[in-house]
Amino acid sequence: MDLPATLDAWGSPARAAGEPAPGRFSIKQQFAGATVFLTGATGYIGGLVLESMLRTTEVARVFVLLRGKKSQSAQQRCDKLLQGPTFHLVRDKPEILAKVVAVAGDLSEPGLGLSAADAEALAEQVDILIHSAADIRLEAPIQETVRANYVGTKRVVELALQLRRLRSMVHVSTAYVNINQPAHTTLHERIYPLSIGEVEVDGETIAEELLSLSERDANWRGQFYTRLWGFPNTYCLGKHLAEQMVYRVQKTTGLPIAILRPSLVTGVAGLPWPGYCGNYAGPSGMGAAVAIGFFPALTSHGIRPFSVWDAVPGDLVASAILATAAAAAAGLQRDIARTTGSGAWERGGPGGARGALSGPPAFVAPPLVGGGGLAKGGRDMSFVSAFTDDTALGLIAAGSTGGAGGSGPGSSSRSSGGDASDMSPTARSGASDDVVGDLGLHADQPAKGGGAAAAAAAKGAAKPAPVRAGGGAGAAPRVRPPQPLIIVHATTGTTYPATMFEAYNTAVDFLKATGSPVSILAGGMRWLPYMSATREPDMRLVRFWVMYNWIKVTAVCFLLRLFGLTKAAHKLSVGFQQWAMNNHPKNDTQLLFACAALRELHARIEPAERRDYLLTFEPPRQGARDEEELEHPQARIGWRQYSINCMAGIMRMLTGANVPNKVAVPGRPGEFIEHQYMHIR
Repeated sequence: MDLPATLDAWGSPARAAGEPAPGRFSIKQQFAGATVFLTGATGYIGGLVLESMLRTTEVARVFVLLRGKKSQSAQQRCDKLLQGPTFHLVRDKPEILAKVVAVAGDLSEPGLGLSAADAEALAEQVDILIHSAADIRLEAPIQETVRANYVGTKRVVELALQLRRLRSMVHVSTAYVNINQPAHTTLHERIYPLSIGEVEVDGETIAEELLSLSERDANWRGQFYTRLWGFPNTYCLGKHLAEQMVYRVQKTTGLPIAILRPSLVTGVAGLPWPGYCGNYAGPSGMGAAVAIGFFPALTSHGIRPFSVWDAVPGDLVASAILATAAAAAAGLQRDIARTTGSGAWERGGPGGARGALSGPPAFVAPPLVGGGGLAKGGRDMSFVSAFTDDTALGLIAAGSTGGAGGSGPGSSSRSSGGDASDMSPTARSGASDDVVGDLGLHADQPAKGGGAAAAAAAKGAAKPAPVRAGGGAGAAPRVRPPQPLIIVHATTGTTYPATMFEAYNTAVDFLKATGSPVSILAGGMRWLPYMSATREPDMRLVRFWVMYNWIKVTAVCFLLRLFGLTKAAHKLSVGFQQWAMNNHPKNDTQLLFACAALRELHARIEPAERRDYLLTFEPPRQGARDEEELEHPQARIGWRQYSINCMAGIMRMLTGANVPNKVAVPGRPGEFIEHQYMHIR
């Protein structure tokens, strides 16, 4: 296939061999001496971000938003988190753990439920903000989704407007915010607006409407909107509305915001340890479903064999979040947007939208501290009042190189220098604390008086780092020309696609070799069928197997609870729910996600840091190459070995027992299943 001279085989800008990317950046430099505010630290992604930040950077202070519970304060919850297995590489280093301070708060409350002292301390100290908290239940009632993922995000953005030292903010979204696009579409790192007929719809107006209705009317209206725009669940719609709000706020205020969109987040490829999955969401839940025996026949598969299963390792997502935050802090947004088209508003998309059903609302953040207007000493954004969507697109199209981007001072490292766990038991519908980040909904105790952030400031533990050149942490706040929004896809489908056929049959190989004590199949794993490469799903038969498995699971769960095995019954029930949701043609989207911005980050990061941060996952090669010595050691382990590692982790979660490291594959002499998983307490 002939490609334009300016593009490589993956659609990214081509460079001559050995030609360095202009405007490099360093994650370690941008985080050194920085103060970070993190939401969602108790969730899978947020925990990996916090662990990587503590292990690989010289960050000065990390404030984590947590709510107190009746039996534990926010700081006690934080201390318990840091002693968990995710942090096994740093938990015995008190000088590192002392950097983490819990801030009592609640994303469902105005001002995040922060005390006045904590709000002022954050406004004075925070350099980088990472918002990873989310309610990831796919089918939650629409108002619960909107409150958690839209309103919660809006309140974090309101806080960001008060942070006088803020150099970057990353909003963690999902690649499936645009799941409503036509099948076989390649989705780029842009905003795809919603429309009714030929008129674009303002997402913020939709969100506010849904929140204003009664619960019953909101659910009806939510069903209408999901069907109108083709969203398979409320989660994707809610995250889409949140993204539209973030986009408009960034264009109105000039905040240094970036959006990170992961696809199906799965187990860890490298550190903190290979095969660690954290929860049963997405592909991990499907792996558990295979082990339990929810695929008793070829006709039980609802997904096409060669559908691209856009899985992405959890540590790649964590590395991408840190890299995106560092690149934004270095002022590289305009360079990245100009090179990749990231962050643009997709004009004239499906439906030929011509304008807005409701004009973009003026976004005014209420003060978190001080009197009316901006917080005391807050950010004056009046200089960006004329910075519109069209201005941003014009800058990208014109290839503007102004501002702090490029390789100028402040952008090059070579210059001198959660959570939804607080939902009520009935609303949670099986969601568990290890599945979602800490949104802090319905805090039991209101914040009052001083707080953790204020105490840290009073002790001098979070004093601003010395001012230095290069734009790194500790540099004096300065007014920079507004940078455009960038969007980064943390995905693999267009660089190294995995298929359902390969993932499922690798799991079958693993289970036939190791066995599964939790299987509900008669005869165990011996009769577990391999997926056929040619069989198309028959929904009548798939529905039959869903009902068949439901009857079996209901009966088994009843017996388990009867004998006091409540935890085992819960695992089985959650496994069935994940299988029933994921094994459905509506989730077989046939979408591909371009990841030009992620590849650009990989090209621009300091080469010496590529071994510490997994930013690419590519096919294995026969024989090592010189350039691979500078890459992350797990970047080319391949999908089969990665899947085997994850299955070992999934079996540990299901059974509490370790799987032998090396086992022969039955019926295939000389072939072995060998995994790298190790259990960490």
